[in-house]
Amino acid sequence: MPQLEVEGSWERVLAGTARNQLERTILPSYIRECRWFGGKGRKIQAIEILEGIPMGGDASGRYLILLVRVDYAAGMEERYLLPIAFAGKEEAADIVQEYPGGVICSVEVDGADGILYDAIYCDAFCRALFYSIAGNAAVSTQDGQLSCSRGKALDVREDQLPGLEPRVLVAEQSNSSVLYGQDYFLKLYRHPETGLNPDLEISRFLTEHAGFSYTPAYAGEIEYTKRGAEPISICLLQKFVANQGDAWSYYLQRAGEYYRRILASGPQVSDSVPHPPVLLDFSRAEIAPFCVQLIGQPCVDLAALLGKRSAQLHAALASGKDDANFCPQPFTPAFQRAMVKSLQDLTKQVLSLLRDNWNGLPGDLQAEADALLNLDTRMAENLQMLATADMTSMLTRIHGDYHLGQVLVTENDFVIIDFEGEPARSLAERRMKQAPLKDVAGMIRSFHYAAYLPLLTQPSEFSKGAFPLEPWADLWYSVMAATFLHSYLECSGNVPWVPQESSQRRLLLQFLLAEKAVYEIGYELNNRPAWARIPIKGIGSVLK
Repeated sequence: MPQLEVEGSWERVLAGTARNQLERTILPSYIRECRWFGGKGRKIQAIEILEGIPMGGDASGRYLILLVRVDYAAGMEERYLLPIAFAGKEEAADIVQEYPGGVICSVEVDGADGILYDAIYCDAFCRALFYSIAGNAAVSTQDGQLSCSRGKALDVREDQLPGLEPRVLVAEQSNSSVLYGQDYFLKLYRHPETGLNPDLEISRFLTEHAGFSYTPAYAGEIEYTKRGAEPISICLLQKFVANQGDAWSYYLQRAGEYYRRILASGPQVSDSVPHPPVLLDFSRAEIAPFCVQLIGQPCVDLAALLGKRSAQLHAALASGKDDANFCPQPFTPAFQRAMVKSLQDLTKQVLSLLRDNWNGLPGDLQAEADALLNLDTRMAENLQMLATADMTSMLTRIHGDYHLGQVLVTENDFVIIDFEGEPARSLAERRMKQAPLKDVAGMIRSFHYAAYLPLLTQPSEFSKGAFPLEPWADLWYSVMAATFLHSYLECSGNVPWVPQESSQRRLLLQFLLAEKAVYEIGYELNNRPAWARIPIKGIGSVLK
């Protein structure tokens, strides 16, 4: 383990030779192994500690919240947040045993041994975060101010605070989370950007201004403002919502059960696949009882309920008539042209990537990739149609990264979480107003993944039967997606942020579904090539 030597106080690790050693060797090695670090595939050129924000200072201890800038050999720099704490020799042994991944280095302070470690694994630090929010604390630093704000949902009395024992949730990746008892949930933002985090902003607006009850209630926040700069969101505190897991896990399990029922029915069903509902047929045709029986009535009903909750979410996000950040704005021709240009650029980039990776694709997927590459002209025609179409609609704030994994199942209902938006986009892009149907398209694509993933990841069970299950996957997806979409449109009614002309609505949804699928193809080719067949099939069906 690397070692630092300092005199007087462990906080001297941010001065002189110790700081130089931290920046040059220790932090680059440590951060690369952290689950929340997003630059694992890039070469780190340098790390600089931008800020060391003091936190705590009472009898329970003192901590520093580091803001570090990571410079890469190629590409844009990134900023990360790392709270640090010091543990003496006796306490250090327990931390090394329980949280080995949180240990940064050993530190010798005036001859006494200890360790420097990630303070998220320190109960006292987690309590300090909670107490600071509960007390609306404000801490002035040499360069700025740390401000803590308590929300209306933080209704715990002071004598109840000691009972809210913190517990770090180790499954988190891009952020870190702490559960306080079974009452409150704190999200520490590991990749902070200058400006208001949309997750925090939307959570606060939905629960304190719009009265939307299907998201965890905002309970408080901490932000840091450097003099002369915009604030940086440090963490968000919310009420904890008891749940049975996310909708992604729920629907993956239901899809697997559906395939098992079909296989158990015998080969005679292989020639009797019902005709699936047409997704963009807005006539709301009844789903055949046989389909509902195979899929399961509760599964279908919950898809309809998810459509309703999604429509209610968009209505709440559009309710800020007196708030410039949430007031709907017109869907202008300039915005329309920008959408088209963005997808043109993305399509060109992804199709080039697909051609470059064609030889590495499985044989059957090569044929589908060829079909997609041959649809390039059709894509251009569709984009031209959108660019010139009249679009009577409005833009509002949206979820921005809406899929089944962003929805918790809670006793036959749903709670919608995580409003940070797509991680690859800048904060300014994630706070932009968009067409709410973008969220709808994201959820529809998520249903497509849930339909096909069991066939892809469990071939021994589902891909070696007496007949192929792909037509049945198309049926499951079409029923789920159409049920969700029709329920969303029915609940939305005549709202101005959904085009009322069916031709406009169909054209916009086709565009947004294609945009999402094209993005997915690029992502899968770069990260999970075997999964690329799902969005390749998805965009083919949209364009056809």
